[in-house]
Formats: sequence, structure tokens, C-alpha cells
Amino acid sequence: KTFIYLKSSFTWLLGQEGKTVAITERLGNSVTLHTGVTGLQNDSVIVWTFGTSSPPPTIAKSVYGRIETNISERFRERLQLDPQTGSLSITNISTSDAGIYQLHIINGQILKREFTLEIYSSRRSSVHLSASGRCWVLCFVENGRDVTLSWYRGTERLNQTSSPDLSTSLSLRLEIWEDSPVYSCVATNPVSKEAAEGNIKQLCAELGSLHVLPMSSWGFLSALQFPLTVQRHAKANCSY
Repeated sequence: KTFIYLKSSFTWLLGQEGKTVAITERLGNSVTLHTGVTGLQNDSVIVWTFGTSSPPPTIAKSVYGRIETNISERFRERLQLDPQTGSLSITNISTSDAGIYQLHIINGQILKREFTLEIYSSRRSSVHLSASGRCWVLCFVENGRDVTLSWYRGTERLNQTSSPDLSTSLSLRLEIWEDSPVYSCVATNPVSKEAAEGNIKQLCAELGSLHVLPMSSWGFLSALQFPLTVQRHAKANCSY
């Protein structure tokens, strides 16, 4: 029975061979590279490597039940290897941990799987608001890899912007036409989300009403401030 169970697990892994599993995670978090295998025995050999050199260096292994996870100084005290599944956990990840990880399981045959890990930092944003005759607000955020900045009215996305130029901040202007309960400016990347929210009275308090004035009467009136709602532990500033 044990033999049949192990064979089933290994066949599943072989079916995945040649496929690379892409994982994204936030800087400073922990991540687990799951193999999908269960029930490995102590006579199995599990080897994890990292990098693209040939051959890539071993960072963790389990040989007949003996586990070693402090092989690489880069990952010292940050790796955990599950001998029953072969899954590898990495704690307190940094940008230097991004790259290619390869798993080899040896138990009468050699089974292999590859993972790519991408790491993103959380966004820090400042939201500046200004009012004019036709109420408009400006939101901007420090740019970063794969960052998108969007304006929402409720759950409806009104506009968005992004830029591959990481040396400049992202900014997005919105003209407010309707008395909607909540407008929000949202900055996202694949691992984090940050939002600044305000209702129409907060955003356009200087106007008194939402009537549209002729373009010739548009002009800068004042800078307004509204509360920030920031997801999780990201920090944000709201300034005049």
C-alpha cells in the first residue's frame, strides 16, 4: 500500500515537470514553495537549489531523513524544509531572494520541479488634493515596478495610469461630476494595495455645490485634505 501511494505522488510531480511555477510575494514576508507531494519516506533524497549558474548551488536538502538548511550563508536561519512533502519555506525574504529555485526528489527515480520567485515592496503614497471651479483632485504615488494608480467611484474604476519610468512619481487627476458617496485613489502592485478615500463633501468642500462653471471661471481655490485608509501595515501621508 505504501508503494502504491508513493508512486501516485511521484507520478503527479512528473506530470508537472517542465512547468515553472511563478510566485510573487511582498518584501519581508515569508513564502512557501509548495510541491504538492505528500507521504515522502525517510529513504527519500530532497535537494533544493537556487540560481542560474551551472550547476546551481544547493541551499537545502534532506538525505535519508537528515535535514540541512544552513548550507548557504545567504539563507542562513531562514529556511525550513518539510521532509514529508519536500516543500521549502523562506522567512524574511529580501529582493536578493528573487530568482529560480529547483527541486529534485530522488527515490528510485529523479523528479524535478522549478519555481520562480518575484518580490515586490509595498507602496508609500502621498495624496495631494486641489479644488477648482469644476472640482478636481490630484493623486500621486511614488512609482515602482508594476505599480498602477487608479481612481474609483464606489467600485467603478474611472481611470488609471502606470509608467515603466521608475525615476518619476505617478500622478492621476480626476474631475468630479457626480455626488457619489465615496471616491478612492488606489495604488497597487502584485503584492500590496493602498487606498485613499473621501466623500464628495470632503473633496469639494470649497465649492458648496457641484454646478459646472464656464471654463473661463476655472481657477485654483485651495488645497483640501481627506482621511487616508491604508491597507495592512503600509504607511501613507496626506498633505496640503
